[in-house]
Amino acid sequence: MTFPQRLARTWRATVAALSVVIILSTFGCGHHSTGVVVPLITSNDTDDQPAWSHDGSTIAYRHIPQVISATTAPPGIYLVRPNGSAKRLLVAGAYLQPVWSPDDRLIACRSPSGELCLIDVQSGDVAIIGFPAATSPTWSPDGGMLAFDSPAGDPRGARSVWIAFSDGTGARDIGQHGLGEWRAPDWSPDGRRLVYQRYYVGTGGSEISLVDTSGAELARLTHDDAQDLDPRWSPDGRYVAWTHIANRDVAVWIMSATGRERWRVTSGNEASWSPDGTRLVFARSVGTGGTQLYVVGGLGTGTVTIARVETRL
Repeated sequence: MTFPQRLARTWRATVAALSVVIILSTFGCGHHSTGVVVPLITSNDTDDQPAWSHDGSTIAYRHIPQVISATTAPPGIYLVRPNGSAKRLLVAGAYLQPVWSPDDRLIACRSPSGELCLIDVQSGDVAIIGFPAATSPTWSPDGGMLAFDSPAGDPRGARSVWIAFSDGTGARDIGQHGLGEWRAPDWSPDGRRLVYQRYYVGTGGSEISLVDTSGAELARLTHDDAQDLDPRWSPDGRYVAWTHIANRDVAVWIMSATGRERWRVTSGNEASWSPDGTRLVFARSVGTGGTQLYVVGGLGTGTVTIARVETRL
C-alpha cells in the first residue's frame, strides 16, 4: 500500500469515528441552540413567578418590594409587555402564582387568604373560588377546569393534585396518598395528561412525572437525587421546561416529553413558554437579595438538530 493510500484510509477511519461521537453525544444531551438572555424586569425587589399570555402580548408576574413605602410599587400581580414596556399593576396584595386562562380573560392564582381566586384581566375584579392552602393552579386547554395541589384530605398534610371545574365545583383528588407528595401540576395542551413535581418515598429529591387526568401514572421523566421543580409544557406538547437544582446550580432545563432528551438552557427558575415555543421568560436571583425576570430566545424546540459528518474519499 502506498503512502497516499495509507493516509486516505486513516482519514476515513478518523472521520467515521468522529461521526459516531458527534451523533451519539448530540443525541444523548440534546444539541439545541439557545439565544441571548435579555433582562425584562430588573430591580432590587422580588419579581418572579412569570406567566406568558396565550396571545403572546403580555407577561403576568408577582412583585414584592424589599421596602414598602409611599414611593415604592405595592406588592401584587403586575402585567408587562415582552419588551418590558407598559408595566401596570393588575391587583395589589399578597397574590401568588398567576396563570392565564386559555382565552386570556382571567388569571387564576392564590389569594392573600390562601384560597384560589380568579382575576378579571380587564377590570381587576377578584372572585374567590375556594380550596384553602391550594397552590400552583393550571387551566385545562378548554378553560373549563383547574388542576392544583392541596393538602386537603391527607391526614399528614401531604400535598396531592386535585381537579375541579373553574368555578370551584366538582373537586376531586387524583393523587395517591402515602406514596409521597404531588405538587405543581401543569395541564398538557392535548388535555389528557398532567406533568407534575413528585416526592417519591425513599428518594433524596423531587422528580418530574406524568399522570393522566384520573391520576394513573404514565411515566417518570427524571431519575436523580436533585431537586426537579415547576414543570411546564411547551405549547405543542413535545417538550417540558423545568427547574433543576443540583450542586448549587439553579437552572432552567428543557426535556422531550419522553424524558429521553434534555439540555440546560440557562441559570434561573420558574420558566414560562411563549406561545410559539421559541422563548422562555424566567426568574433569576441576584446578589442584592431580589429576583429579576429575563427572557431567553432561540430555543430551537421546533426541530431537534443532530450533528452529522458525512464524507466521501
